[in-house]
Amino acid sequence: MAWFIGWVGVPSLVFGGIFGGGVLVGAHYPDGWIAWAVTGLAGLLGG
Repeated sequence: MAWFIGWVGVPSLVFGGIFGGGVLVGAHYPDGWIAWAVTGLAGLLGG
């Protein structure tokens, strides 16, 4: 159980928190520099 929490649970919470925070920031500030940077990076990586 400790292995599952350490290798699956905690990283899921961390990445979920980062993703959720990014969604909230992007929704409230669509013209902000963070949304612009993420859009630009996604454009570079996505082709």
